Amino acid sequence: MRRTTTWMIALLGLALVLTTWATAEEPKEKPAAEKLLIGQWKMVKQNGQPLPDGVKIAVEVGKDNKLKVMFEAMGKKDTLNGTWSIKEKTLTTTVTKEGKETITVVEIKTLDEKTFIYVDKDKIELEFERVMAEKK
Repeated sequence: MRRTTTWMIALLGLALVLTTWATAEEPKEKPAAEKLLIGQWKMVKQNGQPLPDGVKIAVEVGKDNKLKVMFEAMGKKDTLNGTWSIKEKTLTTTVTKEGKETITVVEIKTLDEKTFIYVDKDKIELEFERVMAEKK
């Protein structure tokens, strides 16, 4: 009886070690595109060229699928609010300005922790960099 109990404890210990080892070796899952997109972005290039001086475009992408786009050019500022959704490599945004709703569908070319690049229906490529929160 004592010999059987010792073997059972040894087998349970081995099973625990193997389970822990197997779990530790599994590759980590990449974050979903939705999770990667959430945050603050600033536009840095259009078709590979830097934005003109004085032009600033920033985008806030919320967890609640809300979207805020802020423009600044020639001393004027504007803000658009809307929603977003992703399906595979397609980003769809809907914004409303002065009661008019505009739906835009773009192809995501690159989306990672630091960079977001998309191409619109006119083959215009826009590149954004993630805005990191300042450390206090």
